[in-house]
Amino acid sequence: MHENHLYARAIDMDMMTNILNLLEAETDIYRSLLGVLNRERDAVVDSRFDELNEASKEKENLLLQIRILEEQRIQITEKLAGMFECSTRDLTLSRLSALVEKEYAVQLDKYRTNMSVLIRDIENLNNQNRELVSHSLNLVNGSISILERLMASERVYHNTGQLQSRNYSGRVFSGEV
Repeated sequence: MHENHLYARAIDMDMMTNILNLLEAETDIYRSLLGVLNRERDAVVDSRFDELNEASKEKENLLLQIRILEEQRIQITEKLAGMFECSTRDLTLSRLSALVEKEYAVQLDKYRTNMSVLIRDIENLNNQNRELVSHSLNLVNGSISILERLMASERVYHNTGQLQSRNYSGRVFSGEV
């Protein structure tokens, strides 16, 4: 047992099993989210819009699952904080692992490390995807701008080399939605 063996005894095995199961479920969902973000990136790069839509729906579903698990984690953390007489804010996985028996501490540390790496990777990939989508949008806007300029006036060069503009104008896209 670590720092305070009296507190470690106060935690029953069911509570530790619940928190460890919850952490395992969260880790699995974060791994799934990382996979979806990779598919999302590939869909953006390859302009596969149906796959991009599917990835977006999957991502929303996973985020909902994360929120549900997070609510459960908060409930368990509140109980644990009461047992250890500390605030929920101060009861991090590191602190909890210092307060429980070694067998639980090792597992908590493993989940803390895995989740930290996954969350960092998710943040990086999410930022990359955001930049890819922004770049793609800028390319589309640039193409639309070029098409609109081409349609706005038709220029004709005469035999004399003079440029004569005809006042044809039009729109490539309708202004209506």
